[in-house]
Amino acid sequence: MKLPQMSAHLSDNDRQKVGAYADELGLDASGLLNLLIRRELRLKRNLKDVASISTNSGSAKVTAHRVPEKYQKAFRRHAKKAKLSVSAACRGILLREVDARELAQWVGMGDSA
Repeated sequence: MKLPQMSAHLSDNDRQKVGAYADELGLDASGLLNLLIRRELRLKRNLKDVASISTNSGSAKVTAHRVPEKYQKAFRRHAKKAKLSVSAACRGILLREVDARELAQWVGMGDSA
């Protein structure tokens, strides 16, 4: 049986940054990607803004496991609207979050300034 999953291909350096950030939040990289996918679907932000930061793919990978089919389909449509592949959209939301640290700020772990 094929498990539902979505993946982002990253450079080794970006994969390390994502892993370190996920650790700070008490998550693994897979859990972080799962959370970000659902957040993007809830917020319905335009993914075109991540197109420019999601061009450096590599051999490292982050995979969100057991993504419910309804979220997979919705995220695929969301990525398609921005003319991005699912992998590029996943890479973009991961890298945007690592840079913006919105989740860390939300849970009180980010800079207070």
